[in-house]
Amino acid sequence: MGTRRRTVSERVRTPAAIAYAFLSLLVYGPLALLALPFDRDQRVHDRLSIWWARGALRLGGLRFRVVGGEDLRRDTHYIVAANHQSMIDPLLIVAALQSRTSIRFVAKADNFKLPIVGWTMRLFGHLSVDPSSARRSLAGLKQAEAELTRFSRVFFAEGTRTLTGAVGEFRLAPFRIAQRAGVPIVPITIDGSFQALPKASFVVDGDARVVITVHPPMDPPTAEAGSVAAVAGACQALVASELPVEPARGSEPE
Repeated sequence: MGTRRRTVSERVRTPAAIAYAFLSLLVYGPLALLALPFDRDQRVHDRLSIWWARGALRLGGLRFRVVGGEDLRRDTHYIVAANHQSMIDPLLIVAALQSRTSIRFVAKADNFKLPIVGWTMRLFGHLSVDPSSARRSLAGLKQAEAELTRFSRVFFAEGTRTLTGAVGEFRLAPFRIAQRAGVPIVPITIDGSFQALPKASFVVDGDARVVITVHPPMDPPTAEAGSVAAVAGACQALVASELPVEPARGSEPE
């Protein structure tokens, strides 16, 4: 089956959304920064980030809906463990979760090198890790654990974007942090963003429909041997349960 040709509208809307995602931060970032002395909980940042994410998604022509999330509490912090289908996933998670619990990402160090986006991430508490080096990742992971009293932390638990649409093996670091901090884990299934914008594509498919399923919080691992791996496996299975049995294929490595 051939790949559907992108329409002129899709080819125009996608770069417009990318431009908005970068340039709007020149307004939203300073506004959130000015509010910081009077806004220790960064509520202004959180509200602006929702406008930023939803604005970029809407401008790009992507339609999505959120299922679940009613169990989340604004005054509780979580480890969020999501699958990773597309580079638009962070926008989707901000749009779905930021109003329910204050979230910050634990992301690859390369994201922090992006002009404007990377600078803003550093200013407001997002943390970097280097998947190629456990030693270089350690500081970011320790800070993520220490700051769970302020924010919920979002991990793309596979460590990288999928090439097939299927869920890869979840890494154990987020679950170890949940165990030590004693905080609940929120599994997130993102379904459809792979079709909307797979790894090798730079034009959003306007026909794609995305569903973000926010599963009920899971208890953190216990101190028993094997508990971290068991909880990680259960979380992975729950995330995968909301995806099609036969994932879409056709993306290429970056």
